[in-house]
Amino acid sequence: MKIQLIVFIFEAHLYAVTQGDGLFRKNQFSDTNRKKGEAIDFEKIYIDDILAAHNKYRTIHQAPRLTLDPALALRAEHYAEELARRVPRENRTRSLGFGVNTAIFNGDIDVAGDFVVEEWYHQINHYPFDGEPSARELRKVRKFTQVVWKSTEFIGCAQKRNGLRLVFVCYYWPPGNIPGEFEDEVLPQE
Repeated sequence: MKIQLIVFIFEAHLYAVTQGDGLFRKNQFSDTNRKKGEAIDFEKIYIDDILAAHNKYRTIHQAPRLTLDPALALRAEHYAEELARRVPRENRTRSLGFGVNTAIFNGDIDVAGDFVVEEWYHQINHYPFDGEPSARELRKVRKFTQVVWKSTEFIGCAQKRNGLRLVFVCYYWPPGNIPGEFEDEVLPQE
């Protein structure tokens, strides 16, 4: 696979950006997509990609589209900042009664929001559609199940960088992954 490298200068930083598969796509930064002198809002691009990817997968699983919620986004931003500053001792998330998905990348990379959701969605390969997942199975599928949880209506997401650490956080309301409800809430692909 041939990878094309495109270099952008933005706010006195060099960003190495590849085309396609999980990294920024060239057309998002085209001058035809924004007004002259308008700054590129990388965070908005991340969030738009994340929402679109969620809704794509939710449609496949007969779940209604999610709506962005500013209050959830603010909570996600605070948690993303916290995760970007420290290395968690355990792979635990602070949900405070909300559904939550996190992704942490280390290295000098930029990752598109839809790639993050795709990674969460790939947990489908471990999901037992023939019944309720066991506690052991749930550890392998909980990010996927939250993405497609039918009764979830709202989402708020954020991404934060601290040096070489890039963090994505999405909060969901109502939360998913409720024991006893998986068969009704996580539907097979249409």
